[in-house]
Amino acid sequence: MLKIKIGGKEFTKPFISARTLRNVMKILADSEGKELSTLEQFDQSVEIITAVFDHQFTADDLLDNFPSNQFTNLVETVMNEVMGGDGKKQITEK
Repeated sequence: MLKIKIGGKEFTKPFISARTLRNVMKILADSEGKELSTLEQFDQSVEIITAVFDHQFTADDLLDNFPSNQFTNLVETVMNEVMGGDGKKQITEK
């Protein structure tokens, strides 16, 4: 289960379904072979996170309310879970 706190609200993803994995793979495949700028990579990460959490929050919610110093950890945690993690992660604001 993934949990994330954004702006004082908690969002949960009970498990990573095969559909979620496919959606993430599609987002990544759309940029395959392209040289993405750092900003484009960042935006792609935001797109993946919102997709993994089934758009329970918007990209703007994430960008405006999640601490920047925790963003890299968030991306790593979400991607690890999508690619077969143990399914017991909580990402919180510090």
